[in-house]
Amino acid sequence: GPPAGRPAVWRCVPPRRGSQRQPAAPANRQRVARAGLPRTMASKKKETQEYDVDLNGQQLHETSCGDVSFEREMCDMFDEEVDKHRVTLDAALAAGDQKAAHVAVHGMKGSSAQLGLLGTARHCKQLELKAAAGDLDAIAAVKETHYAFLDESKRALRAHVEQNAKAAGDGGGGGA
Repeated sequence: GPPAGRPAVWRCVPPRRGSQRQPAAPANRQRVARAGLPRTMASKKKETQEYDVDLNGQQLHETSCGDVSFEREMCDMFDEEVDKHRVTLDAALAAGDQKAAHVAVHGMKGSSAQLGLLGTARHCKQLELKAAAGDLDAIAAVKETHYAFLDESKRALRAHVEQNAKAAGDGGGGGA
């Protein structure tokens, strides 16, 4: 059983070895370019960054303890959280509220990372740094592309969960 004082769900997550994460399997990677979004975005240093959802299916599986219905529920919660944070970010940008913008992109980052959307979390981290520095104009400049990227992340997550459900023989569908 689990250690005293810990919930039973802790038994489902194997201990991590070292501090390195397992890389996502190539079959789990979903490219934003499939949605017709730009593959690159120029930064101040004229470097390019590819928007890559980088879905780590193993991390999602560990978080859900392999429960497909719970994965579907997590997809629904992720959709709701992202939509809530969008409203907050829009209001923060309109009001010039640095702290609220930071809280919104931080929430998007955390939700993405928890579900194994590692590329999405990295992208949100960049926006979080801009918000922390008070560079709200830079966030406003990429807001629509960011929202399209989040929408693609939601689609990739749901597609992955439904693919796993079908493979597991649970084709009951679910969510939006």
